Amino acid sequence: AAVAAVADVDEPERDAGAARDAGRALAPVAELRAELRSLASARTVKEDAAAIDALRDDAIAPALRSAARHPTTAGDVLGGAMRGAVAMIRRHESQRGGHDERAADARAEEVERSTAAETAAAASHSKNGDYPRAARAMARAMTRSLRFCFAELARVRHEGANAALAALAPLAMGAEGARWARHRFATRHRLPEPASSFDADGREKVEVDARAASAALPVTCAWLAAAIPLAHRADASLPRMPSAEEWRRADAICQSQNAGQNAGQNGRPASPSASTPAFIRSGRVHARRIPPHAERDGEERRRLAKRLGAADALRRAWAPIDASTPEGCVRVALASSIADPNPHDPHRKTLPETLEFDAERLATLQNEFQRIAVSAACVKIARALVRAETQARDAEIADLADFRRRLDVLLADPTVRVPDLAAEIAARVARSARSPPPALAADARRTNVTEARAVDVAAAETELRGLTDPSAPGGAALLDAVRAALATRLLVGPDIAALATGGRGAGAAA
Repeated sequence: AAVAAVADVDEPERDAGAARDAGRALAPVAELRAELRSLASARTVKEDAAAIDALRDDAIAPALRSAARHPTTAGDVLGGAMRGAVAMIRRHESQRGGHDERAADARAEEVERSTAAETAAAASHSKNGDYPRAARAMARAMTRSLRFCFAELARVRHEGANAALAALAPLAMGAEGARWARHRFATRHRLPEPASSFDADGREKVEVDARAASAALPVTCAWLAAAIPLAHRADASLPRMPSAEEWRRADAICQSQNAGQNAGQNGRPASPSASTPAFIRSGRVHARRIPPHAERDGEERRRLAKRLGAADALRRAWAPIDASTPEGCVRVALASSIADPNPHDPHRKTLPETLEFDAERLATLQNEFQRIAVSAACVKIARALVRAETQARDAEIADLADFRRRLDVLLADPTVRVPDLAAEIAARVARSARSPPPALAADARRTNVTEARAVDVAAAETELRGLTDPSAPGGAALLDAVRAALATRLLVGPDIAALATGGRGAGAAA
């Protein structure tokens, strides 16, 4: 709005009253001066003071009032002030880092060229006695310069805010960040400050008053209570997971074995060590070697190291755990929330208080879960139809991986409906059952092929509607099966290579 006041001088009806127009133009200049003053720092106090002083009213007002009759002189004054402001912005931009100097210089040069052209045009009009056109040309030059300065200021402040957040990120992800978040949560829900202590290994343990927490967090309490029966079911079907102490022992044995192997490779005999017990390994979150090209590229190495660090933190945090433990119950409850077809709304008290800031993330996970459930329903229907068509109990879908990829593409399209998925199922069934038994082949010759295909599509559509309806028995059973699979994955980790040590059902596969 402040810059638009200068642009108004460009209108013909504003030609008269140079003093009034100069006064209006001083308002955005004063705003720019205030913005620069808030940007000033003690490190560059002398240079910043010179740039701010050049924008004082007593320095700018005379040039504005005489711009129509002496555009060259006014252009020198105004241009010098704007160049000083841009230079000050550049100094503070370089201190924060992460900027593109070439792009910034190119933008500044473009504005400089356009304002110089307008000043030259104003000088020509003033020489010919056309002072109104000279005033409008000078107004355009000043408008462009002010717009550029305000845009650069906004960009520098935005980048500075991002840099400050990036600097705070390590603190937020560390122990102090967790304590701060815990304190804020307790204050917000009027909980007593939780007591914390450290064990022999330096891990922090937090103790919370269960009665106070149950009273202050009723939705969370009900959420966990509803997950207890599901946790018992999962606990009965899975082998016992290693405890934290067993994980530490396994890691220590692995480290000692690695040390022994290194010693043997260096010409010294490797010391014997105990055999490492089997334990669950998460395949997609193991540490990877940094590629050679990343070793040469410092920025690429930094980004890759950040990703590897996050993956390693995930691997350590996502340790397999029994469903009957408190953390295991939370994982099972989270799987139930993701599998819930109804949206969670914190305002309607359907979202646990502990997830109050995760409503949007949970909605995204729910959508992904529903797509997986629909994809599973399509595969189930296609397999059943293929076996019915071929009259073979062990018949499988042709190129199942390609079928799943096509389903993923269709489910990512918001315009796709159930009939479209049914047609894809029928097409895959027809491709998978190209050689039907003789009796079916004779029937196919006696009937209309188009009608048979239409019947296949209609049957697939009917089955799919039943399996995707949560209120229908088939749909409820499918959602429960996919939810149980998600709970298992949350309990034991992704890409299971081996299951945990002995205990009940140790030989069962998850």
